[in-house]
Amino acid sequence: MNLGSALWGALIKGGSPMGPQDNLDLLVGADQIARFLGVVKDDGTPDTRRVYHWAENGYIPTIKVGGSLAARKSKLAAHFEGAQ
Repeated sequence: MNLGSALWGALIKGGSPMGPQDNLDLLVGADQIARFLGVVKDDGTPDTRRVYHWAENGYIPTIKVGGSLAARKSKLAAHFEGAQ
């Protein structure tokens, strides 16, 4: 088992190898990131394509967890606070 699958397995089971508080800070999936940032399409659904574009071009701080896009709420908030 590699580190990525171990982390992903812990997250799916509701735990966190980093500690319980870190699990609350982690957004897994472009859908969760879009909802947190308030990035939605005209029909109100999360704009995951825009999130992937921003992540691929380095516009938002993201990581990969078990092959899925992930981000920390605290890092996203700090990133946008610094942009003001």
